[in-house]
Amino acid sequence: MREFDLEDIYKSLRAIRKHADRAIVTGKAVIFVEETSRARIDDVYKLAETVKALKEDQELKNALKLGNTLSNLKVIVVLHSPHVDSMISKKLEHEMKKLYAIPLTAPCDRDLKNKLKSLGIL
Repeated sequence: MREFDLEDIYKSLRAIRKHADRAIVTGKAVIFVEETSRARIDDVYKLAETVKALKEDQELKNALKLGNTLSNLKVIVVLHSPHVDSMISKKLEHEMKKLYAIPLTAPCDRDLKNKLKSLGIL
């Protein structure tokens, strides 16, 4: 399992685009995490933009050390926040369904690890 700070990656690529805070790459998935104290609709769009970039931008794939292996990996997005209201959660599900990504919300690291274990990722 490798973890990447997406701010550093986007700076090195000189990319100006909304993006999640971090990426976690395992043998089974690419997980994008947006950290926030209170989830907002903009956080959903950051996750969506990051998934789109992953599918379109070979430089991002290379920076995440993925090469061309994306077809074998699940794409999971996580809104990591103690406060996610139902409207934000539904918007996250709707946006990720269009991008064929698995949406998760998690208030803490322990909950996130449990959800990833239940998906067979960890």
